[in-house]
Formats: sequence, structure tokens, C-alpha cells
Amino acid sequence: MKDIWAALGLHHRAEEVGADTYPSCFAVSDLASASLGAVGEAMAALLEALGLVPTPPRVTVDRRLASLWFAQSIYPVDWRCRRFGRPLQVTLKPRMVGSG
Repeated sequence: MKDIWAALGLHHRAEEVGADTYPSCFAVSDLASASLGAVGEAMAALLEALGLVPTPPRVTVDRRLASLWFAQSIYPVDWRCRRFGRPLQVTLKPRMVGSG
């Protein structure tokens, strides 16, 4: 997940607590933790740049809560699949092989 930090020009200073992981065949917990840590670091850098704090505040990411947020934050409500016209129809025409 260092790619997220590098793309945003941030230094990885966020502390990660907890070891829980979301059961998935993908690295959902790693992505959740790194994403929320990057947001926290960006906010800390913004506070410092605006002169609101003398040094950037410490950022801590709870891996369990980050995983739960990614598992529960977005879900379909009243989504319906729309039909796009008629079903696909394929017509095969025979061709003559070896005529000549």
C-alpha cells in the first residue's frame, strides 16, 4: 500500500493498531487501513500547512474499524438491473468450403 502514500506525496507516519482482517480473497483490510491512514496524514499535513497546528498531529488507524467501514459503508439500495433492448440473437449462415 506504499503506492497510495507515494502517489499523494505523503510520508508513512500513521500508526496502525489492531490485527483484525476482513475475510476476503482480496487485501481489503490492507487497502482500508492504508486509505484511511493516507486521508489522516493528508489532513494532518493540511492542518500544518494552514498554520492551525505547529506540528502535524499523530495519526492512528484502527485496522478493525477501517475494515468494518469498508465492509459496511456502501451497499445497493433499490438498485435494479435494466434490460438493454432485446436479448442478443446470433444467426449463423453456412458457407461452402472447398467449392471452386
